[in-house]
Amino acid sequence: MIDGAHVEAHIQIQYDPNTPANKFAWLVPVTAVPEFSVGSQLLFDNMLAGSVPLYGFQTTQELCGENPNNPPNDNGGSDPGGTGLTGGDESDSAGDPGPTILYSSTVGAFDIVVLQDNSVDSLMTWLGDNGYQQDPKAKPILEEYLKEGHLFVAFKLTNNAEVTEIHPVVLRYTGDESCVPIRLTRIAAKEDMDIRAFFLGNARTVPINYRHVLINPLKLDWPNFAANYKEVISLAVDAFAADGNAFVTEYAGTSTVVQPFGIHDTAWNARPSPRPPPSTSSTSSPPRT
Repeated sequence: MIDGAHVEAHIQIQYDPNTPANKFAWLVPVTAVPEFSVGSQLLFDNMLAGSVPLYGFQTTQELCGENPNNPPNDNGGSDPGGTGLTGGDESDSAGDPGPTILYSSTVGAFDIVVLQDNSVDSLMTWLGDNGYQQDPKAKPILEEYLKEGHLFVAFKLTNNAEVTEIHPVVLRYTGDESCVPIRLTRIAAKEDMDIRAFFLGNARTVPINYRHVLINPLKLDWPNFAANYKEVISLAVDAFAADGNAFVTEYAGTSTVVQPFGIHDTAWNARPSPRPPPSTSSTSSPPRT
C-alpha cells in the first residue's frame, strides 16, 4: 500500500505445518528501519476473494422459430481452485564485533531484530548464535544485498509460540516505490512456485524488472471452469523472453471488490488483556470416589 511518502507492506507467511516451531526463521532485506505491527489474515482472505478471476460458460439453444418458452440454459460457474501468480564486501570476521542491532522488539508472536552489517560472515555467525536457522546457500545472496546497502529484518517465533500462531506482519517505511524482495526465496523455491502480490494505490502497479505477461484464454479448460488455470499461467510465464520469471495481473480496478466486513473495528483494542492475579489459596480437597 502506497500513500505518497510511505509504503506499507502486509506480509503473509506460509509455512509447513509439520515443521517444528523452533526451526521457523525468516530474513527480509529492507532499505530503512520500518515500523512493525500485527497484520490481518482476514484482509488477505477478503482481497483474494474479491480479485481472483472466475471463469464459467453459457450454452444457448436456438430452435426454429425461437420458442420464447425455452430460455437459455446458464451453466456459469466459478473456478473451484485456480491460484494465479500470486509475489558490503565480504571481509575477515576475526575480531568483528558483529552486526549493529538497530531495532529489537516482540510483535505478536514474533521476536524481531533489525541488523546492519558489512560482513556476510559476521551476519551469518550472529544469526546462527542467536537461534536463527539458515542455509549456507544464502551467503552469496546476502552479499548482494549488503553491497546494495540493505538492512535485514530477522524474524523468529517467541518462546513457547507454535507455528499455528504465525500471523501476517505489517512493515511501514518511508518510500514511494513498492518492492517484493524474492532473491532469498530461490533457495527453497519449488517448481512453478506462486507469488501473489496485492498493491493498493492511486494508480495501477506494473513490474519494472520482470516481464508482465497475458494468458491465452483459448488454452483455458472452459467446460471445467478453468480447472487448468495455473497451468495456463505457467505457459505464459515460460514463454519466450519471460523465461520463467514474470507476473500476471488478475485484477486492476477499484477496491470496492474487497469486502471490508470484519477487517477493521473501532472497538478493537490491540493491547493484551491483563492476566488474572495468581491464586494464593493453599486449601485442597481430598479426591472423591
